[in-house]
Amino acid sequence: MLKIKKTHALAAVLAVCLCLSLFVLAADEEYDSTVDPLISLSYLERRLAEQKTAYEDEITALENRTAELTAEIESLKSTIDLLKKQISDIAVGAVGMGYEVIEMQKGQVLYASGDKGIEIILRSGTATVVSPFANQGISDNTIGTDLQKGTAIGLNHLLLIPRGGDGRGIKITSTSAFVMVRGEYTIGK
Repeated sequence: MLKIKKTHALAAVLAVCLCLSLFVLAADEEYDSTVDPLISLSYLERRLAEQKTAYEDEITALENRTAELTAEIESLKSTIDLLKKQISDIAVGAVGMGYEVIEMQKGQVLYASGDKGIEIILRSGTATVVSPFANQGISDNTIGTDLQKGTAIGLNHLLLIPRGGDGRGIKITSTSAFVMVRGEYTIGK
């Protein structure tokens, strides 16, 4: 009987150990270290240092990009200022490119000057072509011909002298005349 009791006691102890083993194994299978990790201070410090380095690298990259964009903005501002100046010059030039009405007296000669040509319209009076060239005169754009030296100029005809400073112009033959001019000119005798 004592032997049976010992056997039962041993079986009971083995059963309890087996149950505890199964409980520990079951508890171990349910444990997930990603949900409830156990970490050391050195691991935590290493991970924080890695994140700090990554953030510092990102901040440095953003600062560099900000500097590039600031330089690009300054360049674009310079371009805008240049374009504004060009537009202003064009606007001033457009106003300055209008015709100027001048009154001339008999014997006066209107010459093209500067490096560009001029446009001339005789509004009243009479005038003739002045040219130092035998085969180059003044272009009459109204009738589409080249007026040679000494040729009479028609009223309200658009005349073109293609370049200044070469001695071409118009000479007033009436007592007085009104002339419209666009471009640089000089008046002489």
